[in-house]
Amino acid sequence: MTALAAAASMRSVRRIALGWARRAAKGAASPMLAIVRPVGAIRLPRAAIHVDAVSRLDGRLRVTPRDLSESRRVLQTLGAGDPAPATRPVAASVTMLDGSRGALVFSNNHIVDERRRVVVERAVDFHEKPFAFDDLHVWRERLEHPRRVGGSVAYLSNTGIQNYGHWLLLVLPLLRYYREHLGGDPDYFYIGRPAQEWHFESLEALGIGRDRVLTDAVAGDRMLAAVADHATPFPTSFIDFSAAALGASWSPPGERQRIFVSRALRSDRRPFMNEDECANVLTRHGFHFVRPETLSFDDETKLFASAEIVVGLHGAGLANLLFCPSPAVAVELFPHGFSNPWFAELCAVRGLTYGCLYGEETSGAGLQPTQLPVVIDPLKLDRVLLAATRAAESALDAAVGG
Repeated sequence: MTALAAAASMRSVRRIALGWARRAAKGAASPMLAIVRPVGAIRLPRAAIHVDAVSRLDGRLRVTPRDLSESRRVLQTLGAGDPAPATRPVAASVTMLDGSRGALVFSNNHIVDERRRVVVERAVDFHEKPFAFDDLHVWRERLEHPRRVGGSVAYLSNTGIQNYGHWLLLVLPLLRYYREHLGGDPDYFYIGRPAQEWHFESLEALGIGRDRVLTDAVAGDRMLAAVADHATPFPTSFIDFSAAALGASWSPPGERQRIFVSRALRSDRRPFMNEDECANVLTRHGFHFVRPETLSFDDETKLFASAEIVVGLHGAGLANLLFCPSPAVAVELFPHGFSNPWFAELCAVRGLTYGCLYGEETSGAGLQPTQLPVVIDPLKLDRVLLAATRAAESALDAAVGG
């Protein structure tokens, strides 16, 4: 425990120092970039523009919005542990941009228009503050020069492409809208960088071979960009698409297992300080530990299709709740002072019973609550797992009786 605490403390110090260094570099670069950006001597993005404001360029760009708003969902809670994040009405839309290479290019994981403006969705930061142009990494990056390809190219990217949860819940579902718009698939899909194996594996599961996936900047004869404009919660249609298109067949009720999603390989954020202590409690309740990063995408979906109860720290690994059978039970663990409704909303759509626990207060000067080390009270965890077991057994009895 002491060694883990010391290691986590050192990581926190490094993150704080790196954050200070980045802010200092950003401040120093701002005056120079403000001078060279309008001149165009360096290929920099010139501004950001919201998708609603993208202009129609003499017929070269067609803009089609689609409202996806819906009412608040009903979440079935465990009745034990801490209060669950509240579900909210969905306020969302998808805007389809359909134009030529002269109207749009895809570069640096972004959609860029003919005036070299970055086309963005409506987004807010951790403090619910709208992002400004200089909050984007691309603000200070040199845009890749796009190569030309024949045919149509659809955009499947965003600035969080490296996040497994963002990919499953925010990016892949856009494929549905391309297929509806075109009556089939485009010739290519642009995903940008960094491309991981699970990007390619999930696309292959949807019938899209690697030869049709582009990671470098590109300009095709026809450029299509479906821009999802929303904050949490995401539309039900997004969740349903990924679950139906990618999920494996559910295991029979009597063969389902209890899974703890370990972040031991992702301890740079939200390190689970007393995981070993809580492991004793989890093992006593029949859980086995899983590190999703070590699994292929196919094995990951099959594993969670066999889940009876899933426990894990808030993080991308819980996006696999998409594939869990209904009614399974999910228990989400949060750092002290942090709450997020992502996976509560996901459970509400998928018909899973949801419970959560908030960690004990920990220190981390300069860190946001989502980055803090996590310490979970083992006695509280034990009580929540007892309630989860009762809920799972009740569901099993109902399934067998039915």
